[in-house]
Amino acid sequence: MEEIVGAYSGKVLQGKRRLLLLTQDELAKKLSVSKQTIADWEASRTTPSFKHVRRLKEFFESQKN
Repeated sequence: MEEIVGAYSGKVLQGKRRLLLLTQDELAKKLSVSKQTIADWEASRTTPSFKHVRRLKEFFESQKN
């Protein structure tokens, strides 16, 4: 579980988002969370819940195709 959460925390999440040329607001809308939530995750002020990690994983995996 820690390994999965680590894959979507802080600078890693920010890097994945930027590779897709998405703003924090655009990613937030795709995940149905606020822009502030994305900003907090990227700044490591908070960490995504398991539910959100699963949604992040699904979203980023769907972008590979």
